[in-house]
Amino acid sequence: MVPVAGSPCAPVRIPDAERGRNCRRWVWYFFYYYLSRFCPLARPYIDQERRLDPTIWESFLRLCDQLDGIEAAKRRRIESSLVVSPQDLARFVNEELAL
Repeated sequence: MVPVAGSPCAPVRIPDAERGRNCRRWVWYFFYYYLSRFCPLARPYIDQERRLDPTIWESFLRLCDQLDGIEAAKRRRIESSLVVSPQDLARFVNEELAL
């Protein structure tokens, strides 16, 4: 089966002019919603693991910080205002469990 353009399974075409540049913006565009919820939910576990080895999850946390910076710039907000409420986190988990 070949994915239909515009379907959730369709391959994303990145214009040649942007290939290799602005990669973080593409990651932000496609994954920020999920990462902005996964990171606070996983943070207790991440912190626990990092007490044993500070290098674990290092790149993931750096990515989350970078994407928060892009989100703040795009929405013209300060990064500290991007905190997802406990209600939104609970709704996210329930929606994911219902899939």
